[in-house]
Amino acid sequence: VPVALVYNGISHVVMMASPKDLEYFALGFSLSEGIIESPRDIFGMDVVPSCNGLEVQIELSSRRFMGLKERRRALAGRTGCGVCGVEQLNDIGKPVQPLPFTQTFDLNKLDDALRHLNDFQP
Repeated sequence: VPVALVYNGISHVVMMASPKDLEYFALGFSLSEGIIESPRDIFGMDVVPSCNGLEVQIELSSRRFMGLKERRRALAGRTGCGVCGVEQLNDIGKPVQPLPFTQTFDLNKLDDALRHLNDFQP
């Protein structure tokens, strides 16, 4: 399901996740992204249903929240479902503009590259 991580009322990111153990998911994300230094930096956490998914509402210490506001994430999901990297659940499903098609590939060269791919594998 789409899961939004909301720190002190501000939505930070939306990712696809299993709806089980979201508190641990949010804790791990917060630690690995450097949003918190320790679980003690989180004062409270609630999982709340939303019309487009689930929100994990996280209450951070003011020191850690100030640090988060100073370095807002600039990470977009590059591949996959299209949900990763979205900041708010309401942004899911909004149409995106297609990129202009500017590059072409010679199919024979692609086939040749695929045939030789195993030659370069360990």
